[in-house]
Order: sequence, then C-alpha cells, then structure tokens
Amino acid sequence: MSRLRNIFLTLWCCSLSAFGQSAADSLRNVNLDAVLVVAEPIDKAYEVLREAGRRNAPIPSFQCSTAVKSSYGSGSDLSLREALSISMFAAPDRYSERVFLADEHRGGQRLSDGRTAEVKFSIGRNDDMVPEARGSSIGRHFFESYPDANLDLYRGSIELPRLLSVPLPSPLGWDAALQYRARVVQAEAKANAVHWTISVEPRSAAGACVRGTLVIEDSSFTVVRADLELPRQSLVRYTSARVLQTYARANGLPVVSTRRFELVEPSGDTARTQLVHDSYSFDVSYRPKDLGLASVAYAENAFDASPTDWAAARKIALEPGEARHVTFQDSLTLYYDSDHYKDSVDAVYNKFHWWEPLVSGVGFRSSKKGVDWFVLPVVAQMRFFGVGGYRHNLGGSFGRRLADQRRLDIEGNLDYGIVNRDLRGDLTLSYLYQPRTFGLLRLELGDNYAFVNTYEPILGTFARGNYVRKTFFQGSHRVELVNGLYLRTSFDFSRRQAITDLKLEDWSNQLFGELNDPTPFRTYTIALVGADLSYTPGQRYVMKGPRKIALGSTWPTFTLQARQGIPGFLGGMVNFTSLRLNAKDFRQSRFWGTTNWNAGAGTFLAKELDSIRFIEHRFFRGSDQLLLSNPTTSLQALDSTYHTARPWVEAYLIHHFDRSLLDRIPLVRALHLVPAVGGGMLYVAEAKVFHAEVYGGLELPIRLWDQRARIGAYRVWTDQGNPQISGFRLKFGMDFYDSYRGRWNY
Repeated sequence: MSRLRNIFLTLWCCSLSAFGQSAADSLRNVNLDAVLVVAEPIDKAYEVLREAGRRNAPIPSFQCSTAVKSSYGSGSDLSLREALSISMFAAPDRYSERVFLADEHRGGQRLSDGRTAEVKFSIGRNDDMVPEARGSSIGRHFFESYPDANLDLYRGSIELPRLLSVPLPSPLGWDAALQYRARVVQAEAKANAVHWTISVEPRSAAGACVRGTLVIEDSSFTVVRADLELPRQSLVRYTSARVLQTYARANGLPVVSTRRFELVEPSGDTARTQLVHDSYSFDVSYRPKDLGLASVAYAENAFDASPTDWAAARKIALEPGEARHVTFQDSLTLYYDSDHYKDSVDAVYNKFHWWEPLVSGVGFRSSKKGVDWFVLPVVAQMRFFGVGGYRHNLGGSFGRRLADQRRLDIEGNLDYGIVNRDLRGDLTLSYLYQPRTFGLLRLELGDNYAFVNTYEPILGTFARGNYVRKTFFQGSHRVELVNGLYLRTSFDFSRRQAITDLKLEDWSNQLFGELNDPTPFRTYTIALVGADLSYTPGQRYVMKGPRKIALGSTWPTFTLQARQGIPGFLGGMVNFTSLRLNAKDFRQSRFWGTTNWNAGAGTFLAKELDSIRFIEHRFFRGSDQLLLSNPTTSLQALDSTYHTARPWVEAYLIHHFDRSLLDRIPLVRALHLVPAVGGGMLYVAEAKVFHAEVYGGLELPIRLWDQRARIGAYRVWTDQGNPQISGFRLKFGMDFYDSYRGRWNY
C-alpha cells in the first residue's frame, strides 16, 4: 500500500506541475511522453517469462543457412575457422549439417618439430569395436553442427554438451519461478508493444542456472534479445562463457538470427564464436536421405574455395586483425604445400640432438614420401619391474601414410631379461585400408609374457600369478558393414606355457604375497577363430572427406561374440565354443540426470567343460579396497576374482542425479554435490555364486587444468547372505568429462 501511495503522489505532483505550466502559456500545447507504471515489477517479470514460455512452443522442424566464424588467441597465434552450411532439424533429435564451404587458418610457430612427451597407463576391459571419437577435426573450436550452439530458451532445458556438463533449466521453462529470481529492469514502449528487459539469476548464488537479461516484447511474448552467462561450475573446458543472441520473425515464428559466444579458457586465452542463421524454411518434409544419420557432412571441395569465393560468400565480416591474418595465411598456402617448406619442417624434426637417445627418442619424418619412424629413448627401454626382474627393451615404430588417409604401421619390441637371461619380443603390423568404413587389418606375432586376466584388481594385475608365457601368431580384421554394424573376425594360434621355472624378483614376492605364485599347468597349444558383431542402431557420425567419426546413438549398443577352438589344426588342443551377448546404453534427462548401464550373459559349449583351460575362461574382476572401479564393467564388493566355463550373467548400473534436493540446502548447495546411486549383480553357475550390491554416494565436480572431472565417495551394501569385507564398504572414485562426445565416461 505504501508503494502505491508513493506512486500516486508522484503522478499527482507531476499533474500539478503540468497544470501550472499550461496556465502560464495557454496557447502552447504540452505533449507528455507515455510512462508505464508497474506496481509489482517482480511479479510482472514472472508473468512475462511465463507467457513467453507458454505461447511459444519449440519449432518442430526447420531448415536454415548457417554461417560461423570462430577464433581464439591473438596476433600471430590467432586460430580462425569459418564455415557456411545448411542446418536441418526435425524434433526431437534428428538433425544434420551440410558444410559446403570451410576454411581454417592456424597461427603459431610453423617450424616446430611437433614432438611431445606423453605418459599413458591404463588397465581394464574394452570390448568396444567402434573407434573412439576424436575432436581433432575442429581442434579447440567447439562448434561443428547446429546442436553444438543451439541455446533454445523455448525448450524446457538448455543442452549444450560441448560446453556444459549438465543440462540447465531455461528461464522460460514451466518451473522457472522455482529456479530463478527475476525482476523488470526496463520497460520501453514501442509502436504496438512494450519491450520488457528482465534480469534473471539463480535463486541460490551457486545455482546451476544462467544469469543475465532477456528482452521480451508483449504483443506475442517472443524474445528479442538475450544476454546470458553460463554457470562457471557447469562449464566443461572454459572458465567463463557469455552468450548473446538476437531474434527475428520468419513466417510469423520466432527464430534466432545471430549468436555470439565469448569464452575464456583456463590459460587465459579468449575465444569467440559468431553465427548467423537466415533463409529459414519450416514444416519441411525430410526424406531419410535428406536428414540421415550424418550429423556433419563436408562437401568434397569444401576446403578448396579461393579467397575470391570467400569474399563473395562470407556473411560475417572479418575484423582488421583477422583479415590481415587470413591474407597472410592465404599468401603462404602455396609455400606450405611446396616441397621446400615440407623439407624445412622435416629438417627441424629430423635434426639430431645429443639428448634425444636418452630422453625423447630418435625419429625421422619425410612429409613428401609420407614416411616416419621412431626409436624409444633409453628411459623407456629400461623395464625395472619386468617379469623376472630387470628387462631391457629395444622398441620402435615405422609408419607410411598413403593416399585417401590410408595408413600402414609397424611396431616392434625386443627385450632381454637380465636375471633369467631370456629374450622375448613381438611384432605388430596394422593397415587402415578404408577409413570411411574403419577397415583395419592387424597381424601380430611374438614370444612374450602375457596377462591371464587383463581386468584383475590392481595388485592382482601385476602379480606374477597373472602371467603366462605366450608364443603366438594372431590377427584380426574389422570393418563397418553398414552404418553402426561392425564385424570383427580373428584368429589366434598360440602356445601357452606356465612361468613356474622363472626366477622371480624378491620385491614382487614381498609386495604381492601369495598372488605372486605362478599357476602351474601343462603347456598346450590353441587354434582359435572368432567373430564379433556389434550393432548400434541410429549411429550418428561426422563425415569429413574420406574420414568418418562415429558419435554414438540414442539406442543401446548390442554385441555378440563367438569363439571356436579347432582341434588338430596347427597343433590346436582345444575344442570348445564360447558365446557372449551384451548390451549397454547411456541416457540423459534434465530432471533425472544421467544413467549408464551394461548387461551381458554367456556360456561355453563343449563335451567336457572341465577340460577347458582356466586361461580361456570368462573372468570377473574382484573388487579393490577403497577404490571405485569402473561401475559399468565391474562390481565394488566382490570378494575375489571368479572365472568360469559355464553359464554366467552380469549387470551393472550407475545413475547421477545432476539436480537434486541438495540444491535447496544452504551451504551444501554451494559445493554443487551430485548424488549418485548404482548397483550390480553377478551369477556364476559353476561356483554357485550370486552376488548383488547397491551403493550410493556424493560426487564433487572439480576442474583439473582444462578438464572437467568429478571425485566421489560412496557407501556399498550387499545382500545379507554375502558377508561384506570392511574395505569394500567405503569407496572413492574419479571420472572425467569427454567434451567431444559431450558426456562423462560413466
């Protein structure tokens, strides 16, 4: 009431002032500007947001022209990417990008030798036949297709997986009043409408919501402009991200006309991505071939456009520094393609330094011939923890790049054990002959010490009881038959021998205890052939020239594996059939979070199942103390490792509540804790083992350099008939976000 009284007094005083002026000069007319008075601006803000979301549904299908200019860095280190494409979309998630012009201008030191030092270590079970998706096709530029930058305020949630690790609530969503504080900043009267400028921010200071301003006109309650900041705690790669969008009307529908992303990386480098969308058409009836599974497809000559062509087609003007950079880069194109330039770059790489044999390795490269080779440095040749004590390894690789991105690679190792005076080694040849269908031929031969089970607990993996001597000749062939359907055939001719006659190092006996005792068995030979069939319905992909990048699907991936022993062939002594069926999937929901599940079953077929050597069995990983292993492939409270040649069933699941009631608790919500629940089961008929478990915990998202990660603590419960080991009750784990795939690993 006091606010209304003050407004009334103000208007009354203004009226008296205008009346007095009129009395002083009755011949002059006084025109007062229109003044909009709002008694409750906060309530009005929510009313405008609610009406904008209610009256404007997402456009079910459309096609538009998209122009993009993306840059990061400055000066000589500027990297610029431009593209012109046709974007096609049909609800709920069918889309495609046809890029007909693209260009990349990269700055920096051109004569760098390109050598890097990298240390990798990984153990685990990987039965996936689909090659991993790589982001190298666009480098540090995040935009490649329309969904990457589609900040659609009219949908219930904002999903930008290349930028955000979780979906965000839209300020125009039905629950916006629960998520956002809103207030009217300005109300500007136009010809037939009022443009409301509304400020939005999370209800909690640490809430995972956008903040900024929206300009909405009230004749149709459509957004005119948006200036928003994405929440820092949800960003994948960047420390800050600002988005500016302008809207237009096409055929009476509200559409985005321009987008501008201003991004800051952890290193301090800035990046800007601008997009222009025009030439909209709606209610398009797409044929399957028009809107297929290729999320991005580049035209054959997309990168061949001349500077003159670009000057005529470019929709986003270059800034003076960018124009100079493009001119400079274009002037060097012929030089970079010349033999003289390639020789100069190779000369830098091939130049010998005295320290290379010790710490970085010795390499050679010829870009003209497409040849490169590399020899391991001394620090990588020394294997202090080899089987049987110190081993010295001489290793290297040779590669030959062929036309159409085909490639031949040869890798070899030759190592000698000082204690047991044994010489071992292996040689691998792989030939990628068809990049478009992932056609790969791989041959291996050698004599070395191999794991019995590649997915043991950490101590069990490296204990000498998990090793056998393997003399082998094996190979495989992989190809994509049709999109999403992969076939891998393989053969394995090998001799398996126990290492009970080796002299083992004292430290390994002390560290691994009884796990270090090699398992005795009679030497035998196998001749084994196999076929793996994997199908991912609706697999999306990027097609760039002869290269294809698989991106996954909204459907599960189904895999069938079969192995058959051939007795008598090349000395083979095994005669069994093994079968395994598996399915796995990833799901994401704005309200429920993300779910990963994996389930499988299998069995062996043979006249005498007991005659199958334990090395050929199916293994199930025992759990680690305190450490949460991959919850989609292992259990967290399994007392020991099991193996079987009889029927078995396994299932795993983990769910992350990306939004929960914890977001409503003061102080706690500032930590951005994410609840997680999961569980698993295992049935092994031979051992009469049925194990079931559930677990729950809290995860804390953190930033490690330029990567988004999360660490978690979990409590595990098992069924009453299975006594739980104390070290399995509390678990700690860590996971990383894959910004190219737009999802966590699990």
